[in-house]
Amino acid sequence: VSKVVKEIEERTDSVSDEGFDLLEYNRLMAEAQLPTYFSRYKKDFTEREWVILETEFSIPIKTRDGVIIPYRGKIDAGYKQDGHFNLFETKTKSMIDIDSLVDQLRFDFQTTAYVYAALKMGYPLARRVLYNVIRRPGLRKKKTKTGGAFIERVRQDIKVRKEFYFMRRILS
Repeated sequence: VSKVVKEIEERTDSVSDEGFDLLEYNRLMAEAQLPTYFSRYKKDFTEREWVILETEFSIPIKTRDGVIIPYRGKIDAGYKQDGHFNLFETKTKSMIDIDSLVDQLRFDFQTTAYVYAALKMGYPLARRVLYNVIRRPGLRKKKTKTGGAFIERVRQDIKVRKEFYFMRRILS
């Protein structure tokens, strides 16, 4: 957690006042959410065999009229489980209907393109996609409260509603 917070703080030197406020808000959210996230999914960091981490790709795609254009993107992650390759995709949103999101993702261009890109990069066909959904807290910092009081309020909300803030679904 401290690494993430430090990285955010290092970026504050060259931003506008508005950008600084956004970075400060993101720092507060990281301090509030990351400890619970890391605790909830600690096996990701100790037991999962990661083979792709934030990997950029550029795949040539041929159009109907023969023009080749690069399709570029970044795969969040890929891992092996039970001998099979799987993709790991993280979504962060403030308003989420997880079941509708997963239904839509079955036909999502990005998901299909990432499976294709991983194949073109030499990885086996992904058996499944694990959607890691993190809900952004809707709580707002009150002008009369300190950043510490705000973080504590968000932490307490996350503590009692972990399933509301952190969800995972598997798309096979």
